[in-house]
Amino acid sequence: MAGQLGGRWYLSGFEPIMELPANGYLTSFYSGNVDGKRLQDMLDYVAKYHVNAAPERVFSLEEVPKAHAYLDGAHSFGKVVVVI
Repeated sequence: MAGQLGGRWYLSGFEPIMELPANGYLTSFYSGNVDGKRLQDMLDYVAKYHVNAAPERVFSLEEVPKAHAYLDGAHSFGKVVVVI
């Protein structure tokens, strides 16, 4: 994790491509690119094309360690939600 929540913007000695597991992928997100219009455009697209935007798995708060383990595993795909 890098950024405001991670307490630093850059990670020294980190080679993202070399750290990826086999058949893994890398994504990024910058919240400065989000605004109301872009969010509404995405929601309109989901509605128009009936995109299945459901999370892959839902975990309880007590299952947070399981959620992390699941996301770290090679078998996970998509996003998960933790319900409080």
